[in-house]
Amino acid sequence: MLRNIRGARQMATDHIIVNTRLCQACWECVSVCSMGVIGKINYPFHKHIRIVNASNCVGCLACVRKCTEGAIMSRKEVTVRR
Repeated sequence: MLRNIRGARQMATDHIIVNTRLCQACWECVSVCSMGVIGKINYPFHKHIRIVNASNCVGCLACVRKCTEGAIMSRKEVTVRR
């Protein structure tokens, strides 16, 4: 199980970790992910990304580069910070 990052709810693949509390629901990462790894939770008062196909993630990190809020991090980045 993943450790909490600032008390966040987390989801992950072998390459990325998602901090849903930092997500601002801009959906930029969803549009940039050509492998369909990232999906949406899009209810009126509950919006953020989620991992829908973790096994499809190839580690290109396009979503990490696209996210300006820091809601998606590379596993390598998190390992270095610990």
